[in-house]
Amino acid sequence: PSADTIKFSTGGVERMSITNSGVTGTGIGAGKVLQVVSTNTTTENSTSNASAGDYYPLTSNAITVTSGSTLYVFANYHHWTQDTGSANIYGRQGLEREINASGSWSTLRNAGAYESFGAATVNAGGGSPSVYPNQVSDIASLNGIWTHGQSTGTSIKVRIKHGHQVPNPVDLLVFHRTGIESNIIIYEVAA
Repeated sequence: PSADTIKFSTGGVERMSITNSGVTGTGIGAGKVLQVVSTNTTTENSTSNASAGDYYPLTSNAITVTSGSTLYVFANYHHWTQDTGSANIYGRQGLEREINASGSWSTLRNAGAYESFGAATVNAGGGSPSVYPNQVSDIASLNGIWTHGQSTGTSIKVRIKHGHQVPNPVDLLVFHRTGIESNIIIYEVAA
């Protein structure tokens, strides 16, 4: 080999070569980031007397995948809950995915799995709850890895699922309060 070439071999077989032109060899490209789709919002979304149930504060733009790839999903979102009549505020958070704009959403992780379960016993001011409302504010971080098994050209979206549980109803549920940014970032990585 020339002076500006480095070669790697195992078992007497050349596996990789590095030259001025780049890297070549067996397995090169595995683990390569194929594309990144990023979606964010700072638009406040507020619900008064919010019933227990599922809320979806952010849905990603679609990513068109390649067969055999894996999606690495990172998300964060801000939620703020306030109630004057309950000292307990809790719920769960997770990620869901949709294939080819089907309208059918499933958990990104194993069925029924959630990345986070938030619970708080609160009293913000130490006095009567009607004077000092109970409140919880959090920027939840969520993530998931999904080897999708879809063919090349399939479109996939991911959304954040915020499952509010107690109290029912809660006085106020706010996402992205005061313009706090929420994000979903999807990395598609080659097999």
